[in-house]
Amino acid sequence: MRRNQKRGSASLIVGLSAILLLSGCGGANSPNGPIQSNKPSNSNTSYEVSNEDSGIEQATYTIDDYDAAVANAQLAFAFDLYDEVRKADTDAGSNDFLSPASIATALAMTLNGAGGDTLNAMNQVLHLEGMDAEERNRGYQVLLDLLSHSGEEIKLSVANSLWARDDLSFNKQFIQTNKDYFNAEMESLDFQDAQSADKINKWVREQTAGKINEIIKAPIKENAILFLLNTIYFKANWASSFSEDLTEARPFTNADGSQQDVPMMLKDGKLSHLSGEGFQAVRIPYNGGNMSMIVFLPDKDNNLDAFLDGLSAAQWKKWLGQFKPAIGQLRLPRFKMEYEITLNDALKALGMETAFDPNRADFSPMISHDNNVYIGEVKHKTFIEVNEQGTEAGAVTSIGMEVTSVPSNTFEMEVDRPFFFAIHDERTDAILFMGTVRQMD
Repeated sequence: MRRNQKRGSASLIVGLSAILLLSGCGGANSPNGPIQSNKPSNSNTSYEVSNEDSGIEQATYTIDDYDAAVANAQLAFAFDLYDEVRKADTDAGSNDFLSPASIATALAMTLNGAGGDTLNAMNQVLHLEGMDAEERNRGYQVLLDLLSHSGEEIKLSVANSLWARDDLSFNKQFIQTNKDYFNAEMESLDFQDAQSADKINKWVREQTAGKINEIIKAPIKENAILFLLNTIYFKANWASSFSEDLTEARPFTNADGSQQDVPMMLKDGKLSHLSGEGFQAVRIPYNGGNMSMIVFLPDKDNNLDAFLDGLSAAQWKKWLGQFKPAIGQLRLPRFKMEYEITLNDALKALGMETAFDPNRADFSPMISHDNNVYIGEVKHKTFIEVNEQGTEAGAVTSIGMEVTSVPSNTFEMEVDRPFFFAIHDERTDAILFMGTVRQMD
């Protein structure tokens, strides 16, 4: 299911992924050292895991600590998943907006409870083949640490949590590993209590500054045993703001050919620009210097789908190396979008069928249970709002000043038709968010 909405004002992006593990009724204790969840009267419980030094370094990492294999895996998964979601969308005029980083993180936590063919299939989809659990988890730990320390100018927070049914016991190593590497606490709840869904959703609202209100619907399914949640919240000002005085109503041509007036922002000056075959692109930096929005606009005689057909991780990396400073004029619509999707079919198509199959899924490292445990639903919600707000002076402006001569390149780019865009972290090469705008409301 999808919902797409666009309104106006504030540069704000949030993402959320939730993975639901399902099983038959009844519970069983694991012989492999489970953490027993005992339900006290009139209260919920949190699983007790070791807070002692487990040998996992907790200090802030540097980019030199980030494993290039994990960086490449993140990028490859992002474009694989986006392509699958796009191909499955039967509404040619709909917008979409994913957070590949959020989805991959939630799946990486789930990997710590997978075994056998299920583990192999999930590793393959996430492009993590050949990496052992410690390498994989450490790679994600470094990535999340770097993203969470993006500088004072950018607000970027990543949060993870596990929510378990309170009459079951989950294996200690699964819980401890997700706490050590993902800072994910596990809390047990009575899933038959309608307030349990409210409690999970309250956590989601808190992590996303109230922008996403619900991911779990009450009543919770009877065969649900665990929710693994990841949230990403991002807020940043442009390095150089768009002047609100220059924003004016201009026509935007939707994917179906219809036109409508939209608030079009204007920026003149120096930006990083790429003139490619059949498209042009511009990088719009955020304050702080590490992150930017990259907007790709197909030429008028080319359509967005033709451009997206040629989009891949390899092509993305090639294009990033071809941007050059240029003086020009950029017109970008002010827009807002909400998006929701269930990713089961897309992940199955990529090769994760086993994880969703009650008869074949292997999550024995997570929990020992009389009935098979499998992934029931991978649900994803995002929100983005883009407007003129930003700071005209700051660290990013200093980067512009490093150019020793004024570039001779010039360009004019009016984003007045369907376009592709991404929020990109230049240090880790992670794509936090990516999407297309095909129509305006």
